[in-house]
Amino acid sequence: MGGATILILNAAVPGIREQDDYTFKVNRDAQRVLVESTANLLRVSNSRIVFLSSPQAESPEKDNLAYGQSKRETKNWLKDFSSKEENKNIHIFSVNPGPVDTRMHDEAINYGGAEIKRRSIQIKAEGKLRDPKLIGRIISKMSTTGNKFNPETDEYDTPIANNEVVVISSENIEFEKSLVSKE
Repeated sequence: MGGATILILNAAVPGIREQDDYTFKVNRDAQRVLVESTANLLRVSNSRIVFLSSPQAESPEKDNLAYGQSKRETKNWLKDFSSKEENKNIHIFSVNPGPVDTRMHDEAINYGGAEIKRRSIQIKAEGKLRDPKLIGRIISKMSTTGNKFNPETDEYDTPIANNEVVVISSENIEFEKSLVSKE
């Protein structure tokens, strides 16, 4: 690789049908290996690492602890990684995209524990699943600019602090929908 400026940590399994050790290998261990293997490239180019987080990173659900714990451990590891002097030129932040219409929601509905299944069915029935293309577009803008959406200016003009968790808002979603409809 000739260089790296943005590393997006997006790989994850829901941990619903997977064994806990596999969930930790994908959601935690693989993220660490990827960061460590690209760290030298990231250090020289004032790069960004963007981690796709989840509300479960803050409070894991009892019927899916491995998923939430693996997300929380990765977020905490990244915070520790960023505190090291040699990593001061790497801007790290997390993005919580909210409920996105992905395979994970289908698995939650088909195989999840009672509470996850109930909540996933409700979110889907209420039409609250977000379009993955719009979410990708938002994450791309935040990743390339290092800024988050400001609903007062309708711009990505608010700097994201190191180790900040950015929650994609409904205003952000509506703004992106309006841009897509104009294209």
